[in-house]
Amino acid sequence: MKRKIFDAMILGDRPTGVARGVIQHLENIHEDKNYLILINRNFPLELKNFNVLTMPYSHLTFIRVLYQLFVIPLLMIVLNRPFLFSPTHILPVFKYGHYIALMNDLMLYKVPRKYPRLKSAAYHFFYFTTLMNADEFIVPSISTRNDLSQHTKKKISIHKLEIGQFPKSPISVKKLEGKKFILTVGSMEKGKNLPFLLRSYSLLDPKVRRKFHLALTGKNINEHYALKILIRELGLEDSILFTGYVSDAQLAWLYGNCSLFVLPSLYEGFGLPVLEAVYFGALTICSDTSSLKEVLPFQKYRFSPYDNNKCSELMFSLLHEEEAEEYREKTKSYRESVLSKNR
Repeated sequence: MKRKIFDAMILGDRPTGVARGVIQHLENIHEDKNYLILINRNFPLELKNFNVLTMPYSHLTFIRVLYQLFVIPLLMIVLNRPFLFSPTHILPVFKYGHYIALMNDLMLYKVPRKYPRLKSAAYHFFYFTTLMNADEFIVPSISTRNDLSQHTKKKISIHKLEIGQFPKSPISVKKLEGKKFILTVGSMEKGKNLPFLLRSYSLLDPKVRRKFHLALTGKNINEHYALKILIRELGLEDSILFTGYVSDAQLAWLYGNCSLFVLPSLYEGFGLPVLEAVYFGALTICSDTSSLKEVLPFQKYRFSPYDNNKCSELMFSLLHEEEAEEYREKTKSYRESVLSKNR
């Protein structure tokens, strides 16, 4: 049997889309004794019956990247484990054994100027190394497979993500209790297209905005000056509610209590939040782009991530009960299939 290493060093104490995918791949190896799991000191899970090696740093540090680039091959040699599964886009610079890389997306190539110059250069280096040294790839969608196939001729397998194990008892977000709200989740990075969503929301009638707040999860708005200025320019200070980072239990409550869920991304490798929103019964609309066409297969409920009017019109229509009932009827069988696959 192959002696293997699973690089889980990216996992930290805050859930992200990438983290959910990594956790699912961890669950899929079924406590395989042949794996040694590499983790960091802020690793969020309790791994029973796994062989684990803890690294002395947090998941966000530059030291983690150095380990992934240079130290893992040495560990593979010393520990005689010639098989590496990496659930990130960072593979070692040196080739040893068999490398399998999980490519969650090709955002670097699909969203121009997504990163500052220095960070973009680093990511191009990471992607180049991974494309060169991986023996095979795993991707979460047909769309991502098609994108990746433009950069490599190596084997690409599709492993679609599923809904993770949410806590059975949701926990409310205090500032949203008793309020009606439109929800979006994710980071404030360029690819998530939040300025577009703010502009689309601003096109709604002021009476509608007073009735339905726009709730955004993730990083504190004070850490993103440009978005803060845009909110002020659009006159939305009283309409936008920022939750900060939320737990899985709080996220379940948000999905279950929102009046509408919107994902306006320019590009998604899979778009797990859309699947999660459907699972919890939220009225859901998203961009008509990349893998989102696979996750929400109803063109009527998708919009161009560059067409503010279409997005605003779609939001407005689904905030009315008649259109909402039509949505539920048209998507009923699809939601039942999502529920059945994730029970």
